[in-house]
Amino acid sequence: MTLFYSGIAGSRGRNPSGVVIHNDAGSVYANAAHYRSWLSSHTAENGFAHYYVANDGTYQAELESNMAWHTANSNGNANYIGIEACQSMGPEATFRANEVASIKLAAQVLKRYGLTPNRNTVILHKQFSSTSCPHRSVSLHGDWTVMQDYFINQISQYMGSTPAPTPT
Repeated sequence: MTLFYSGIAGSRGRNPSGVVIHNDAGSVYANAAHYRSWLSSHTAENGFAHYYVANDGTYQAELESNMAWHTANSNGNANYIGIEACQSMGPEATFRANEVASIKLAAQVLKRYGLTPNRNTVILHKQFSSTSCPHRSVSLHGDWTVMQDYFINQISQYMGSTPAPTPT
């Protein structure tokens, strides 16, 4: 596996606290192959996720043990795995399939680290910084609270569990 950003944002030094599912704002055709090529000319400090999930597969740009600059927030970047559901500007059916694949990947990541899906382990980009991300998911599934609950419930189903109550 060739990782483009192998460690540029630093090593995490611990297990992640959860996942952030993003919606890319790339072109209609911004699939995994596009990101694999585009990242080579992209300034890392402008942002990158760990994974890019699209209709042509999943591209992993960074190891889970390393940080990525995907939330414009030091806590988010240091503690969460960034997953981009690609082609958010494209056809709805394509984006929905990519979103489902991203949710399945998020379930695998949380399971790998023994994390239960809840409001502390499944975070929206919007909760870390001023952005409209995940813009397409929100337009399809509801406002921010509804969207976060949708991701938590879907991830829980793929993990074979029921959503845990949010720790207070």
